[in-house]
Amino acid sequence: MVAPAAPAPAVEQTTLPPEPASGSKGSGAITVSTLGNVEGAPAGTLGTAQGGLGEDLWSGTPRQTADDLMARLPIATPVAAVRDLARRIVLTRAAAPMGDAAEAFMTVRLKRLLDAGMLDSAADLAAMAKVDGDAGFARAQAEALLFAGRKDVVCTPATATRLASAEPFWIELRAYCYAMSGNDAALSLTRQIMQAQNIDDAAFDTLLDDLKRHVAKAPDNVAAPNALHAFLLGQLGLPVDYDVGSQIGTPGLVLAAQNAANSPEDRLKAAQMLLPAGAVPAGELAAIADAQHFTDDQFATEHATIAKLSFLGGQALLRQAVARAAPNAKPALIYQALEVGRAAGYLPVAAALQHDALAALAPTHDMRAMADLMGRALLLDGDADAAARWNNILDFSLPSDRPLIAKFQVLLNLVAPNPARQMAAETAYGELAKESLMPGQGQAFAALAVGLGIALSQPVPKDVIAQAAFNASMQWQGRRPAASLMARLTRAMAAPGRRGEALMLILNAIGPTGSGDLAPDVTIALVRDMVTLGVPDAARKIAIATLLLHKPAPPAAAKPPPA
Repeated sequence: MVAPAAPAPAVEQTTLPPEPASGSKGSGAITVSTLGNVEGAPAGTLGTAQGGLGEDLWSGTPRQTADDLMARLPIATPVAAVRDLARRIVLTRAAAPMGDAAEAFMTVRLKRLLDAGMLDSAADLAAMAKVDGDAGFARAQAEALLFAGRKDVVCTPATATRLASAEPFWIELRAYCYAMSGNDAALSLTRQIMQAQNIDDAAFDTLLDDLKRHVAKAPDNVAAPNALHAFLLGQLGLPVDYDVGSQIGTPGLVLAAQNAANSPEDRLKAAQMLLPAGAVPAGELAAIADAQHFTDDQFATEHATIAKLSFLGGQALLRQAVARAAPNAKPALIYQALEVGRAAGYLPVAAALQHDALAALAPTHDMRAMADLMGRALLLDGDADAAARWNNILDFSLPSDRPLIAKFQVLLNLVAPNPARQMAAETAYGELAKESLMPGQGQAFAALAVGLGIALSQPVPKDVIAQAAFNASMQWQGRRPAASLMARLTRAMAAPGRRGEALMLILNAIGPTGSGDLAPDVTIALVRDMVTLGVPDAARKIAIATLLLHKPAPPAAAKPPPA
């Protein structure tokens, strides 16, 4: 076996604070003691039959550790594989971890869902959750229900805090509920209390009066908007505009982006702000892009115009340019959109916006230079059949095409396996194993693909497995999680009842930008750990995303492990 050469030193990423010492009650900043068993029965919208991870997910994890990791969980991410697993962790029906904490674990979970723009998921969880006597939870629960527009729930015992609290938010919610129930005497008394406490909220007063009169007119100004203002606007059929949404934060921006009553420009600005969180579905992004207006001059000078636009604005221009272009001009425009997306770190967004036009192309041999990026874009959307057409234009007799053919065959079998693809993948793993021994641009990817194939029980030939194990033991170039994080992961993997902790450590190691830039040996180890933890489906998605979004490190291969 030929060992790859040594790389430049890898820089460890900084991720987590030190692990709390055994038996520690945390820092002096914690002022409220909330024990896990006070939070009631296991709560969550995902049981094991719905993809949940088990009611014992946190049984062996100290509360402060769980809170620290949950607060840093990369659920707000454009990488779908990371976002999906993070969402499963947060929504799993499980008992809260035991120990002292600053706030209820359910409160932490609801906040993370709202941070990610998962408004319906947050509301579904809030509707079933119960933590008695906890003011922080009561507010988070109410906000989740309000942002999702759950008018049938917001005046029920789920928001009973409104009846006793002297905080302006709760007094205003109390006034709304009295108004909707027709209790004018209680409403009048509540408004007198607001006046006595100098609660000056002209926007709320206007919105509530308009609801009673069935008049839909937006207030001139909404100062310090919150979930209740957003809810009242929705009840009147009025949009949360960009200015209001951006003051509220992610939930407000989601509402601003999805409402077609807002101007196309405002929806685009909101969606652009939400790209790092992955909070706008592909279908809505497409609708927002198609609603933009561009002049003929902008289409004629798209290269110069794109440089002046936001990323999403440029993608909207290119999407519309593809739609109006002659058939022979479409491939180059689509490729340009994908290349811009790749360079910006948003290839999945560009791929989703260009999918229909890209899938309709009939690739020809003169497009071979586009095959890699076009095929990857289609596979990011799960369209293996269309991606296979780009593989078919490659020529195995050309040494330059062989690694790409092998790459396609491995990915096609991972994304949409069938017997023919499995046979092709078995041969491809052999080709990639050879490439993993040859210093060059494709060496690290080849070692990564083979190692992930073994971790996922793919059809890797037996004679390749020994070489792959050797490659996986190398310290390849790329981003490396902090050694302390990986040590914590090893301990969590070995301890009973710490499965949720281990999965959150893995996602923290991957991070919100995904695993495309991780050192291959790190990614292989993390995917192997995910399989061990009983989430092979999530491990497969992470592996696919890693291969499709792989970012080659500067030329230099790996150094052997210490003797």
